[in-house]
Amino acid sequence: LDGAFLLNLIDGFFATSKFGLSSCHGGFVKTGWGGKCPKEEGIYPEDAVGLLKYTPEAGATVDQVLDELSLLLTSSRLSNTNRGIIKAETEKYYSNGDKAKAIRIAQQLIVSTPEFHTTNLSQMTGTKRELSGYTNPPRNRYKAVVYLMMEGGADSFNLLVPKSDCGNKNLYREYKISRGTI
Repeated sequence: LDGAFLLNLIDGFFATSKFGLSSCHGGFVKTGWGGKCPKEEGIYPEDAVGLLKYTPEAGATVDQVLDELSLLLTSSRLSNTNRGIIKAETEKYYSNGDKAKAIRIAQQLIVSTPEFHTTNLSQMTGTKRELSGYTNPPRNRYKAVVYLMMEGGADSFNLLVPKSDCGNKNLYREYKISRGTI
């Protein structure tokens, strides 16, 4: 996982909301079938294998649309802060009658939130984090992405060590062979 992968992931989400599940404009489908990619969002190409469509009820307000999109995309975990940012950006298009564009913008912004990318509640406390680990504070501000590679971290031989003499198969011997020298 690196920066390029993360940017491609977000680009794929954005392209899916604009052009459907296709190869157009950085979409997730990597093989096109010769269809032309539209230049305007909301027009779906011939090679789209799926569409991300949401149609609100007639007369729905921006708040009702955001409630439903939050339910669908974050299990209603969208924070008030992020909801306010998204509402400010979508409301101008929604109130001017371009509801489809407002919904696409809301979808794009929601998939950019921590609530979309996690399965638990993200809480913004507003308090400054205590800086630790430095004898002198850093001169410049920075942000870091921390990625924990957990491949194999929860495979069966790491959770339970098998016993020997378990029926006609010696699982403990298989375990020792697969683990190597410990």
